[in-house]
Amino acid sequence: MDGDWERGAPLGASSGVRVTSIACGSSHSLALLGTGMAEISAVVCGAEFSVAMSHERQEVYSWGWGDFGRLGHGECNDVFIPRAIEALRGRAVVRVACGDTHTLAATEAGELYTFGRNSNGQLGHGTTDDSLAPRLVEALKGQPVGSIAAGGEHSIVALRSGGAVSWGWGRYGNLGDGTRVDRTLPTQGQPVASVSAGAEHSVAVTAAGAVFAWGWGRYGCLGDGAREDRWAPVQVNGLEGRVLRQVACGWRHTVVVDVDGGVYTFGWSKYGQLGHGDCQDQLAAKAVEALRGKRVMLVSGGWRHTVVADEAGHTFSWGWNKFGQLGTGDTADTNLPKRVEGLEGGEVVLLACGWRHTLLGTSNGDVYSWGRGVNGQLGHNEQRDLLSPRRLEALSAQTINLARLAATAGPTSSYVAPADRYAVVPGGPPSPGLHSGMAVPEMPEPKRQRAKS
Repeated sequence: MDGDWERGAPLGASSGVRVTSIACGSSHSLALLGTGMAEISAVVCGAEFSVAMSHERQEVYSWGWGDFGRLGHGECNDVFIPRAIEALRGRAVVRVACGDTHTLAATEAGELYTFGRNSNGQLGHGTTDDSLAPRLVEALKGQPVGSIAAGGEHSIVALRSGGAVSWGWGRYGNLGDGTRVDRTLPTQGQPVASVSAGAEHSVAVTAAGAVFAWGWGRYGCLGDGAREDRWAPVQVNGLEGRVLRQVACGWRHTVVVDVDGGVYTFGWSKYGQLGHGDCQDQLAAKAVEALRGKRVMLVSGGWRHTVVADEAGHTFSWGWNKFGQLGTGDTADTNLPKRVEGLEGGEVVLLACGWRHTLLGTSNGDVYSWGRGVNGQLGHNEQRDLLSPRRLEALSAQTINLARLAATAGPTSSYVAPADRYAVVPGGPPSPGLHSGMAVPEMPEPKRQRAKS
């Protein structure tokens, strides 16, 4: 702790330092830099909590808001500095993903463990009972998992066999199985190359680089030119002729990156989180012109903000900034990409957005966080918001294993950490499915648990 409540520039950053990873929460951010004795393989953000993984140590760390057991420590207490999850020690976790209030962890052997809130079956255990500690998803025994994604209250897993399964909240068709039914057990879907999950919508990229979406469509977050729910995958418009590399879902918006590093966004934009210089929703994918000419390598979407990193080592953010989650030294919203200063000089290898916070990591091994800190989700042993990146001392002197972050060759290669909200695995294209034909019902927003602000 440095004694200051807020910061206008990254604390602990220096010029020439290579950023290897960044991550965004709903109101905070993290960054990873530095050198040292043990590797941090990934950083990810949930609603008001954060998770980091060290493959070398075979440990997973979590901190922040502890309600519903989302931290996996067997209790519901908040944690203000990174703490190892005892139940995952030695299990060789290689991927982690965070939803609003639940967490997924996949092992080297392909086993999947889940914990946290389970109100809609998002843990995949066949019940709706919360789990305060990691628990094996028995229904996936014998089906090794590849990439994993956690939405608001649903989960998606791409199997190493090339198939995909989903479970949890299905009210808006976000499970992609042609229904609006919640599933407490994994439901088999179609083969995909990569997956990502928003609050109530899901997105997949095929091996050929096409993008499909399904679930809640009110704000155009499916990108198919309409505002209707889709119970089965439909192809995203506006990407014709483009081969896509990455996809990342925010709460109700989506960001995709093509093989040339071009960025496209669609969906909800009340706070400018699409980056087009206005606050207009986009019903189809639209290029972020302000980033033209920059080869973007990593993207992440938060509740109402977006963060990207390019191959030159520069980080840009835009959208909602009430708690400093953009890392720009102020709390002003911006509808155009704005550079995050103080993290120059290196390659960003880890990036994650939570509801109101962001995490970032660099190839030098340092982790940075910024944004909302009321529940300790920034990991600095305090409850302060930070307006700019600050090095996470509890995870300093760590080293990023870049080899493990390298993606497979080909048009679907991804530069994202294997534990982010999106990931890449080999597989075939999904079936486009059928349109739901259902308009989004006019009803109150689903009630969700929020941290006090």
